[in-house]
Parts: sequence; C-alpha cells; structure tokens
Amino acid sequence: MKINPDAIDNKDKIIVTGFHGIGTTGYWAIKYLIEKLNAKRIAIIDSEQLAPVSICRSGKLLTPCEIYEANNIIFLRAESFPQNINELSFFRELAEWITTSGFKELIMIGGLDSTLKTDDTTFRLVTTSKFEAKGVLNDAIKLEDDRLIVGPVALLLNYSEVVDFQASAILSYAATGRLDPRGAANALNVLSKILDLTIDVEPLVKEAELLELEVAGTKSEIERSINDNIYT
Repeated sequence: MKINPDAIDNKDKIIVTGFHGIGTTGYWAIKYLIEKLNAKRIAIIDSEQLAPVSICRSGKLLTPCEIYEANNIIFLRAESFPQNINELSFFRELAEWITTSGFKELIMIGGLDSTLKTDDTTFRLVTTSKFEAKGVLNDAIKLEDDRLIVGPVALLLNYSEVVDFQASAILSYAATGRLDPRGAANALNVLSKILDLTIDVEPLVKEAELLELEVAGTKSEIERSINDNIYT
C-alpha cells in the first residue's frame, strides 16, 4: 500500500473513516461530510489489492480509496475496497499506517442492526483500551456484551488495540438490506459534537423519510396483493 503523495501532515490529527456495511452508514456519512465541509483531496491510496474500478462524480475522477482534509481533520473515503483474502492484508497495512504515521486518534462510523435497538438512543460506542471518552461520549452506552463486529471496522479496532492506539467506533442503528440515511444522520450528529463541527443533516433526514415512506408503501402494496389473492 502506498500513499501518494506520502508527505501528509498527520501530526496529532484525528482521522475519520467509515465503510459500506449495515445501512451503508459509514460510507454515506463520510461521503456527506467530505461534500458538506468542502474537504480537499490531499492524497490517494494505491495498492495492487484494490479493485480496478473508478467513478466519475461532479466531473472528477474518484479512485477506490482517497484521503481528504478539512478543519484540520483527515477523512478517509473508501469508495470500494478489497474482498476476501486481500481485505485482511490491505486493512492491516492501512491500520499500520494510521497508527504509526502521527495521528493521535482514529474515529470510525458504522451501522448497527436496528432490530437490536432496545431504547431511544441512536448509537452504541466501541473503543480500544487506550481511548479516553470526553464530551458527548462520556455518557455514551457501550455496545452490549457478545455483539459481533465484522469487517474493516473490526480489523482496525483489533489492530489499534494490539498496538495500544486510541480508536473508537460510533455504531449507529440502521436498517439492514437498504441504504439508511437516518443512520448516517444520527452518527453525524454525534460526530459533529465530538469534533466541534457544524453539519446540516436535514437533507439526510428528508431523504430517510422519503425512503421510509417508499418502503412502507411497498409493504402495503405487497400485503394488499396477498389479501386480494386469498379466497375463503
């Protein structure tokens, strides 16, 4: 894995990232942050393990993994990433770079199955032993015992724990099986307080409401179709 250019000023900065997963929460939150904060791309991650894909957005070419900066905060956007055996190797290299290149803290955003929700809170917190809670996270509820974390978030947390690095994951409740902008909005509400950012999440909330109405309408149509075909 190579960072191009590699002369990034990471000294004592926080790096924030998220990945595709439940509700696409982490990826969507990072994408939204970069757009709303008008973050500047400062580097591209290159690796033979990354998928040979690229995306055009707003007239610009986006590569699979890129690094942005805004408000003296570093953001890692993962448009796509390796699968299967390459995933482990790639994210171990990424974890090593994050924990040895001068960053003081890693914050991740992820999704948590909303069917596990038992109260009116919007997220659960997972941290490494080195992590020191402050501000809004002082009273945050930790993820319940024996809940399984999988994928890049788990790997980065595990590596950070091994090397005694300060890392945390904000796991926002989200719908499984579909994009859930509300999950991203709830995570960003927490993150904005941690990092003292002003982030308007109203567009995400409105998009979530439209999706929820669409899902409810589809469910209603299915139920009506079933009822119409039942003869007694």
